[in-house]
Amino acid sequence: MTDASDRRTGRRGFLETMAAVGLAGSAGCLESASEAVSDPADGDPGTGREPRWRFELSGWPSTPVVDGDTLYVSEVFGAEDGGLHAVATDDGTERWSYVAGGNVYDPTVRGDTAFAGRADGMFALSTAGDERWVADLPDAVGVPAVTVTDDAVYASSIANRLYALSRADGTEAWTFRADRTNFFGSAVHDGTVYVGCNQGSYVYDDDEWGVVYAVDAETGAERWRTEFDRPVECPATVVDDVVYVGSRALSTADGSVIWEAPAGTVEAQPVVVDGTVFVGSTDDSVYALSAADGTVRWEFETGFDVSSRPTVADGTVHVGSGDGTLYALAASDGTEQWRFELGADIYASPVVTSDTVYVGGTDHYVYALPR
Repeated sequence: MTDASDRRTGRRGFLETMAAVGLAGSAGCLESASEAVSDPADGDPGTGREPRWRFELSGWPSTPVVDGDTLYVSEVFGAEDGGLHAVATDDGTERWSYVAGGNVYDPTVRGDTAFAGRADGMFALSTAGDERWVADLPDAVGVPAVTVTDDAVYASSIANRLYALSRADGTEAWTFRADRTNFFGSAVHDGTVYVGCNQGSYVYDDDEWGVVYAVDAETGAERWRTEFDRPVECPATVVDDVVYVGSRALSTADGSVIWEAPAGTVEAQPVVVDGTVFVGSTDDSVYALSAADGTVRWEFETGFDVSSRPTVADGTVHVGSGDGTLYALAASDGTEQWRFELGADIYASPVVTSDTVYVGGTDHYVYALPR
């Protein structure tokens, strides 16, 4: 695990570092960059769980995407020849890989197309691994998140730009440039793109601030902005005309603040389920907040920063921590149901299917765990 002296080098840190060093090259052909591991890791002594399989990458794994019987995962950090990999969910064998020449951010799959950002733009592949288009985005300096609608792709850049691209061929429709830096992802709702950013500092200090923008999805024109004296470090979630971003709730109409909760800095997208907002925080805790007024329903403390987005399934919150542990918590009261100790920091978010939890760690593996 990471030493406590480096506690602020979580998800935000590696995204910014990746952009700063510009680790990306031109896309390449289909080629294997990693291999499936046939002998699972030792079972966790606390739960008796053993991975069904684990898949090795050349760098830190992204948050995976499961579509049908295929898992899609990329290397988000530490890969010189990384790319996007398609892996069979039943046994962890690699079906194909697309070499991007460097690190690739979290993929998104819609229909028969997989989308992902990299340092100088983004690309789209068929789910069979064939290249559909590549978009080189001027001044992108890293595209950590893409949001896909029926006809558009919204690419969020670390260098204070939001790009709207054609889903069909990647041509650029418009670019929104903010007077802040470090966009970390967007949400689209009723013709509006909601995106937050911060000042882009590598060091947490008293001078940090953030802003949330509402941008017209068709034209890129700014509709409103709301500024804060604390950073905005994560994508927004929009439910019932409320924008949840970090530990805040805003009105979609004008950006007015509905509530702010007493949580630390939130680096992953909030998850809203049945009137409760679930977030992880850099104060080492997972919070369940009332969606109505932000009151804390429960708090679960881990051993390190929680930069992983919680995943809620069947009344259980699955979330990773920088302490190297995947936690399964009761959504109702936060009591621990089980845990799996990877022994490596978890910055990616877990993905849950009917019988399996998929999660990656800084040990370069994606694990398939029984629920």
